[in-house]
Amino acid sequence: MRRVLSTLAILIFLPLVLCADMNLKGEALPTEVILTWNAVDGSVYYDVYLGSEFLARIEDGKREYRVENLDSDTEYSFSVAARDGKNADLDAGFLDISTENWDGTYKWVNETDKDNKGKMRSLTLRVVTCHDAVYGQYYEIYQVPEKSAEFKIFPLFAFGDNSAGEWHKYKENSDAGRSYKENAEIFNTSIFKPGKWRVTRIEMDKDKIVAHIETSAIGIVVSTATTYEFCVDPSGNRYILLDTIADNSMVNSFLFKNPNPGEGDEFVLREID
Repeated sequence: MRRVLSTLAILIFLPLVLCADMNLKGEALPTEVILTWNAVDGSVYYDVYLGSEFLARIEDGKREYRVENLDSDTEYSFSVAARDGKNADLDAGFLDISTENWDGTYKWVNETDKDNKGKMRSLTLRVVTCHDAVYGQYYEIYQVPEKSAEFKIFPLFAFGDNSAGEWHKYKENSDAGRSYKENAEIFNTSIFKPGKWRVTRIEMDKDKIVAHIETSAIGIVVSTATTYEFCVDPSGNRYILLDTIADNSMVNSFLFKNPNPGEGDEFVLREID
């Protein structure tokens, strides 16, 4: 079906006389574009394209389409063709639009007196969009303490660095070692300290990162998954959902969770800059 529709679009777009009735518009988010357009008399459906790629056929009555999983800070070309029941073009709209990005500073503030001995009164992250020749677009995430210099918490190692999967001592004096230690200590509510750790897997999507790490402490090896999810609320405000979950229930109970009422266990960091 996609091949047939795309071919028809090429043939039918050529003689089309455009008018201003469709008025194709777009709302750009960091990894999405929300397309909207006016109704066209006689149309049965609307075909949506990204460049020459067919995306979706929308039945008449719905005049909105959300294009997801896009790169940030990137220009895209969209078109929407209004067609009747015989697949003849009635009108078309074209739009060039650039996505935004997640770059900025995000902060969570503790509204309670449960602060892990004063270590979790607030949490601030800074996000920077980057590009790797092999892995494409990704985000660097820095933790910004109130009384010391910021440090990078993602990625801890350069992509392709095989030492990421090796065991590292908890007190290792490397950039990755210091970052892991500083970050781990503010979330650890127990008296136990890790002996060693290693990165086992990283998952990267357009608006979500999951870092999997194994930690060894008092002879027990535990896997944790830390998730950074980038979101936009209905008012257009950006925020990050941060959560760390261990595969061991006892260890999971030692991880500091969001104490703010009504927010759940995830930390909600809202953009401040």
